[in-house]
Amino acid sequence: MQTVEKFKPSKIYFEILKPTSLDTLICDSKINFQIRLVDSVSSIDSFRLFFNGELIESQLRNEFSLTLSPKTVGENFLRIQAFRNDSLIQTKSINPFFISNIVPKELEFRLVNTYPHSMDYFTEGLVFDNGLLYEGTGDWGKSGVFVTNLETGEVLKSHHLPSDKFGEGISVLNGRITQLTYQAQEGYIYDQESLEKQRTFKYSFYTEGWGLTTDQVNYYMSNGSDKIFVLDSTYYSLIREIHICDNREPIDSLNELEYVNGLIYSNIWMNNKIAQIDSKTGKVLGYLDLSSLIPDKYINHRANVLNGIAYLPENGNLLVTGKRWDKLYEIELLDKN
Repeated sequence: MQTVEKFKPSKIYFEILKPTSLDTLICDSKINFQIRLVDSVSSIDSFRLFFNGELIESQLRNEFSLTLSPKTVGENFLRIQAFRNDSLIQTKSINPFFISNIVPKELEFRLVNTYPHSMDYFTEGLVFDNGLLYEGTGDWGKSGVFVTNLETGEVLKSHHLPSDKFGEGISVLNGRITQLTYQAQEGYIYDQESLEKQRTFKYSFYTEGWGLTTDQVNYYMSNGSDKIFVLDSTYYSLIREIHICDNREPIDSLNELEYVNGLIYSNIWMNNKIAQIDSKTGKVLGYLDLSSLIPDKYINHRANVLNGIAYLPENGNLLVTGKRWDKLYEIELLDKN
């Protein structure tokens, strides 16, 4: 008769009591650690602490404090190893969540100019490039890409999506326009000059498409969560994810995006503020409150909300608008840093 050897779990020598994967920690702050020895008979010579793969400390006690400075907010990776006689006997890992240590500024602005905007446009994406305004619109049966004259609002070119596709954010890079869709889990690439559709790409991993922008190398994509996804601009494959947090919490419902000199400006769905985000760390550096620009008839509206940000490189100003608003607003940020 053949015998089956029972599985024997590895012996547990220690547990991490503090911090835990459920804790929310603050970047660049002192973190209290507490390690409990499970087996008091078996001696542990030393512990080693690794933070995001880097050895931080090799002479640890059961209780100690360290200042941790993650490169990004959100989930980070912490690992503690126990050694006896120079041999590794146990590893424990946790994934604490870090929020920003920066109190966001209240950004101020000056209204510079107003331009006409079609009330038919359910604005999802806005780009200003080489003197022309590119706008991606949503809504069933009304989605498309429109190229207009900023000063007059005249439509110069347009491409309409099939009625079963809901258009979302757009971005212009290397002579092509990329447009996301809401729930179809696919995006479209058009020739910038002719608006002729060149190909389709899939992004089922991200569930939905919301906002899109570019740093002229890669794309940055939102999906309505507290994350921004960095995508390769050739294959649209995922490079990394950026959690977005201020000094209190993750910032959910990130929508239309605009990249400006290392910063990402993001509309927050159902919010009259635009978040100013460090594109490397995910920290919110400031909030731009545009409540004063909301048309009276759309105050507290659940559909025709603030959405749409475009950068004007010739003067550093921003164009902002909303879904079905009759105006585009050019604003100057009084504190651009």
